[in-house]
Amino acid sequence: MSPDGSIIFTDSTTDGVFSISLSGEVREIIHGDPKLRFADFSVHPLDSNWILAVQEDHRGADVLNTLVAIDSQAKTIHPISQRADFYSHPRFSYDGKRICWMHWNHPDMPWMGSELFVAEWKNGESVEGRYISGKPKFVSVCHRISSALSLTDLRMLKLGLERFTWEGKYSHCCAMVGF
Repeated sequence: MSPDGSIIFTDSTTDGVFSISLSGEVREIIHGDPKLRFADFSVHPLDSNWILAVQEDHRGADVLNTLVAIDSQAKTIHPISQRADFYSHPRFSYDGKRICWMHWNHPDMPWMGSELFVAEWKNGESVEGRYISGKPKFVSVCHRISSALSLTDLRMLKLGLERFTWEGKYSHCCAMVGF
């Protein structure tokens, strides 16, 4: 949801990206292409022209997943990361100065080998992501960003880790990473 209450969505009929306002007005952001799909939107908290998304590209022989930033005013798509096979949970920090996301590679699944990355965000551009946690057989979970419960009121990234073993044993811990 954007700061003005609009919701960003895509539909399976056109594969376009749209915004719907509280009054019900629908605005096209990205014209649909049957070979491009978008999901998992996050709108910048201060500049609602910027939207993070996961893009799935079926135009080539192999499917390419990319973490992208969409400029809704210019109606353009800007790649942020293409280093992984799969992406999820792209999010802006509350102050809009950083982004985070999860990614993993085949044959791993998100519950067995995802990694968490954080990057600086400035004027529509992202600096190369910084690895925070995760590795094969571990799970990094970054589903939400919230205010820390501290006197300094730092913005923090909630991070949970789980360790999977083939014997079916799990261990977990929680950590707070400055965000």
